[in-house]
Amino acid sequence: MVLILIFAAWGKPPESVGFFNAVYNVHWYLTLILLVFLAIMLKLWFEKDEIKDWLDSTWDFAKKYSPCFLRGLWLQVSSWVARDWIQVSYLRTILQPLLAETPSG
Repeated sequence: MVLILIFAAWGKPPESVGFFNAVYNVHWYLTLILLVFLAIMLKLWFEKDEIKDWLDSTWDFAKKYSPCFLRGLWLQVSSWVARDWIQVSYLRTILQPLLAETPSG
């Protein structure tokens, strides 16, 4: 499983020659082969009832926590959008009295 993560995250190297570039050129094929190998291992290792129970539990977990994940994602995105507006609004609030024309007496 670690190799799946390593090859799936393999980035493009700065130079277009050498070992790392060769691996980059085939990293998705290696990832696919390792995923197939993992699927075969899991099918041989676990019984059918265990796999069904695991999938049911995973689906139940996903249904329970997806709203929390989506809410957090929405809050993060809205904070990115609001941050620029808040900074501008905050600076305007602070600077407005300083930049306002003062009545001459």
